[in-house]
Amino acid sequence: MRAHHPPLNTEDGDSEFFFKNIYVDDGQNPNKEENLWQLMKESKVNVFFGSHTHQSQVLALPYSYQYKPIKVGCEKETKWGCYQGKEGLNKFYEDPEYFQECKNKLFYNLPINKDYDLNNDMLYIFIFGNSGRILDSLKQGKNSAGVLVWARAREIKNDKVKTNVFGMAMAHFFKQKMIVNFFESSPAEQNELVTAATFIVKEGKLPIMENVNKYTENKICQ
Repeated sequence: MRAHHPPLNTEDGDSEFFFKNIYVDDGQNPNKEENLWQLMKESKVNVFFGSHTHQSQVLALPYSYQYKPIKVGCEKETKWGCYQGKEGLNKFYEDPEYFQECKNKLFYNLPINKDYDLNNDMLYIFIFGNSGRILDSLKQGKNSAGVLVWARAREIKNDKVKTNVFGMAMAHFFKQKMIVNFFESSPAEQNELVTAATFIVKEGKLPIMENVNKYTENKICQ
């Protein structure tokens, strides 16, 4: 799926309309209630593409999530750099590490469930296209069961003038997997795209959802 407003990002937190019942007209009942989150879950949607003016991001949201409209109230930070998740399944259990100087050519595996188990699967949200003008705070938005795997917004010098680094991404679909490459611009004298990170979505061992839930339930301001 693709939309400008994804189910969550670290600036806004959860997009409430994904999780609340809405009225739709299906041609027979003009007041039928539907829930986008439940429909995505039942349709086994594993990938969502969103857009954001601030930064590139990849987030994971367990389908076991029960929406809780609670404000965290973290203060917004003004900075550039990257959040980079831990290796292996730990990236779903712990805060990603902040780096002022970002590493390039990072590689992540994002597992999905090979079985049709609605409560033991993940939605991965890829935020494509950005101005790189700020790195949103890790816990700035509403309380959410979302896990930030990776985020990047950088500032560079072109002819001794500081400028934001524009980013983009490309998704390649194969029969058994999807590969997403994130790129960003480089200083003018280099005149090339930098490969920031590569993500592969395919069947594999998922994190223990109980551990993911424990992490997200305790995700408060620090």
